[in-house]
Formats: sequence, C-alpha cells, structure tokens
Amino acid sequence: MTLDLLPDTEAFLSAWLRAQSELAALVGDRVYTVLPEAKTWPLVRLVRVGGAPLATAEDSGLWADAPSFQVDVWAARKADVWKVTRTIQALLATRIKGTHAALKVAGVTLGPTQYVPDADVATPAQPRVILTLDLIITPLPQGVTP
Repeated sequence: MTLDLLPDTEAFLSAWLRAQSELAALVGDRVYTVLPEAKTWPLVRLVRVGGAPLATAEDSGLWADAPSFQVDVWAARKADVWKVTRTIQALLATRIKGTHAALKVAGVTLGPTQYVPDADVATPAQPRVILTLDLIITPLPQGVTP
C-alpha cells in the first residue's frame, strides 16, 4: 500500500514567492525559511507556525492541509518594508489560488500585519513587518499534472 503524504507547504510557498517577478524586483531571490547568517536587505522569511491536516470522514487519508504562516519582511527603510509587504499581499490575493506543480491552493486568508522593528538583527532596530496568512492546499492525485 502506498502512503500518500501532504506536500511541503513551506517549501512550496517560498519557491512560489521567489518566482513572482514583482517580488523578485524588490528582494531578488531573498525569500527564506531560515534567515541566513549574512543578511542583505530587503529580505523575506516565512515560517509555518501552525495549521492542521484535514482527514476524510471515511479514514481514507488526508485530503487537504490548512497551514498557517508567519511572514517577516525586513528592509533598510520603513517605506520599503511596507512596499514589499503590500506586494506579497497583492500577489497572494490575486495569484496563488489554483493548480500548481503537485498541489492545488483552494483558499487563502490574509491575516493582520504588524510593524515591529527588530533590534535582534540590527542596531538601531531594523524596520520589519510581520504578516500572517492561512492556506487551504489539496495535493493532486499521483500522475496528474496541471
């Protein structure tokens, strides 16, 4: 019996964001799941902070995943951190829903944003915005390609 696993949503979302030309124009390929030792601003880090897989009532397996993410955006200037944040929000709101390589994004909910300068990464505190989002992701059946 083959065990079907849910996709790695953190890897999917980070790769998807890096592939968006409008975001790449602002941050290059600096969309991470773990901050690098040497940092170049602006940059984005996303981390899956919660969510739950969804199982069928018939115990026939997991049919979807509902991950929750925290996205941290850092930049050298406050105006830049907000521009990157608004770009990410617009991309998620307008483009992420639909079929991708091995999964389908069935829903996206953008959560609150907070401006929280970060004294842990730089002195004086580095401009940072934290935003949250939730996705509903279903894997495509094996052998199905978009």
